[in-house]
Amino acid sequence: MYEKFDTLVIEPDMSARIRIKTATTAVPTFGKVVQVNNIDEGREKIKSERLDVIFVSCIFSQEETAKFIQETKSTVNGQDAAFVLVLKTQEKEASSVAQNVLVGADGLLFEPYSVDSLVEITRLAAQVKKERAQTREMAAIKVILNDIMEQLNLVAYLKKMKIETGRHAKKLKEMTHIFDSFDETKKAIYKELVLDAFINAPIPTPPKNLPTYSGVSSRIKKRIEEKIAAKLGES
Repeated sequence: MYEKFDTLVIEPDMSARIRIKTATTAVPTFGKVVQVNNIDEGREKIKSERLDVIFVSCIFSQEETAKFIQETKSTVNGQDAAFVLVLKTQEKEASSVAQNVLVGADGLLFEPYSVDSLVEITRLAAQVKKERAQTREMAAIKVILNDIMEQLNLVAYLKKMKIETGRHAKKLKEMTHIFDSFDETKKAIYKELVLDAFINAPIPTPPKNLPTYSGVSSRIKKRIEEKIAAKLGES
């Protein structure tokens, strides 16, 4: 069973909206097609529905289109959508195409619409969806890895200071339990990130926010460090 892509068409011209909707019916991977007259109506529709492909007419200014795409990509319902600008055939000149891509569009659709071009749009939507989901997953895994590495540094520091690490080592294990639930895709992302994190990690330092002693007595400095380590071991 193939994935269906729900679609929003933002086009003030009724006949143009109908042409797009009619064309999408020839491609089984297009699902529901919602039509609105302008970008403000598009914003309202996106608040209530998760959409996969958003067709935006070339009639709107580049500034207005760019702002809309940027805002929508930051919403839950629009964050994985592929944004496609609908252009006239005569707008195929390289400079025009480049300008439209710079507003943040993921793809372009030129009139008249062919089945092949619409099939490519659904392939684009699937790719965009996958890439954006992976980007969010990578960011989340990086946050987890940073916390784990800090905990590793803490355990290593306590060991160096000959402080019991049982409780902190247990916490470290608990922090890694989330990786057990990863599917193959997430495991591949994790493997790449963890290797990069450890290969490029800076030299381990004592835990954050430790008070420092700059006096001349190494004996006093050692005592202060031992007291701090003991408190960390208790925390």
